Amino acid sequence: MTARLSGWGGLLASGGALAILIYLYLAFFVPGTLALSPFTIQDDARQFQLWMPRLADGRLLAGDWMADYWRAVSPPVYRAPFIAAAALGIDPLLLGRIVPAILLAVSLWAGWRLALKVCGRPRVAFFAAAFLFAYLLHDDSVFSATPRAFSAPLLLLALNAMLAGRTWLALALVTLLAAIYPTTAIAAYAIFGLRQLRIGGPLGLTLPLRALTPLAAGLAAIVLMALPLSRESASWGPVVTLEQAMDLPNMNRPEGRSSIVDADGDIAWICSARMGFLPEAVPCGWGIPGAAPINALLLLPLIVLAVRSARGRPGPETAERNRLYLHALIACTVCFAAAALVAFNLHFSGRYTQRVLGPLEWLAIGQVLGTWLEARARAWSGAVLALLAALFVTPLPGFVRPDPGLIRAVRALPPGARIAGVAEELGSIPALTGRAIAAAPEQAIPWHMGYYRRFERGLILSLAAVTAPDSAGVARALSGSGSSYLLVDRRTLEAGVLPERYGQIVPGAVRMADAALAAGPSAVQRLAPVCTVYSGPEASLLSGACLARGGR
Repeated sequence: MTARLSGWGGLLASGGALAILIYLYLAFFVPGTLALSPFTIQDDARQFQLWMPRLADGRLLAGDWMADYWRAVSPPVYRAPFIAAAALGIDPLLLGRIVPAILLAVSLWAGWRLALKVCGRPRVAFFAAAFLFAYLLHDDSVFSATPRAFSAPLLLLALNAMLAGRTWLALALVTLLAAIYPTTAIAAYAIFGLRQLRIGGPLGLTLPLRALTPLAAGLAAIVLMALPLSRESASWGPVVTLEQAMDLPNMNRPEGRSSIVDADGDIAWICSARMGFLPEAVPCGWGIPGAAPINALLLLPLIVLAVRSARGRPGPETAERNRLYLHALIACTVCFAAAALVAFNLHFSGRYTQRVLGPLEWLAIGQVLGTWLEARARAWSGAVLALLAALFVTPLPGFVRPDPGLIRAVRALPPGARIAGVAEELGSIPALTGRAIAAAPEQAIPWHMGYYRRFERGLILSLAAVTAPDSAGVARALSGSGSSYLLVDRRTLEAGVLPERYGQIVPGAVRMADAALAAGPSAVQRLAPVCTVYSGPEASLLSGACLARGGR
């Protein structure tokens, strides 16, 4: 047993180490070269790391409302290592590229240990853990270095502790998870509670008295850990209601940036990134035919193992190991239903299922496939190993690599500069340069309405500045957002075509902007040759003062 454990575990560790090295290469080098990529940033990190330049220089983003917001919604425990890194002279954004490698290593180890406990046999455990790790490599959560990056690693550690019977360690890990990503912690706590139940009593199930103390302590700890985040973000409220969401173009259309509806305009309770029950291995919002049925089929192995464990099959020992799937399925379903009933007071309903059932779904797929392969020819095992190898060497971290020249040009601007505009690269500016922006699609998160209404106004003013027919109109729009520079997409300057994502958020303002551009060149288009501060391959940075003076 020991030799076999070492063999399969070693194979998994070798593959995982290679995947982590590939990730680090992608994080620090330009793909296909050995040239350093100093301004690489993960897509979603552009939100939660937006405020972090302040840690290195207090003049940067001083008084910026957007930086204030993203700091407020960053849990204190999440902020702590970045603050400590800055105090030691380490760039927080550099730490943000290193953290995912650590989280991947933790996930690999925890996934292997969990697979051994659930599967019982090292060969089967290998396939279960490998598919779980492959899932993490192709879901960008861990790579984001945002609070949700910690969800899967801490969940796997907590489940390990639960299955090992280490009650207080499990609760400590769930509490830590609650301090960083509360929705996963609530589902994990529900799993913990279900595992305390015993067969017996008049109702068929009973809760031993000795379980009451850890259950009460765990609940109190989760509430206490979630309070600081709730307190800090409250001033940006109120939280969007379901009725408000159905009035927001960002949410009430299938093509919206934060859509919660299906193709018919109904709330997508089954399959969607925010509201849906099913883990989204195949995104339902991308117009892929059959996405929902495919995602349902992928969850089927977990459901089958859960049902069989409830019926005591195939035997008491195996059923007990597989009961984790049953507990997870019940816990997530209850949490999902509760969140749906009070939408959105307990956050988006999909957060309770997808962050837990997503990893466990692939653990179950690997377990079923590994069990099947035990009785099959080696050729089948070789084919599956080849598939896993392909998945391990193709991580999808979701990096964004803005124009280095643009980043350097913006860094040369005064610390108090604010940039409006219409360009995809605008969303990377605050985190990478410490300069404020009026608004950008990447930060269009309609959760706290106090933030989102201000964000919408900034986006609309940016569109107005770019499409105004005269210098006076440009000056009014820039003054309204407090901006002194304008970043404009090259296609907008040359062909009058606005980036697609703006229409996903403020379609009414985009229609007006399109009409203005169709009527003739805007003042910005006409004055760009004389007001450009920096011209790059994707966008140009223009002086607001020059534009307001008519190019003089």
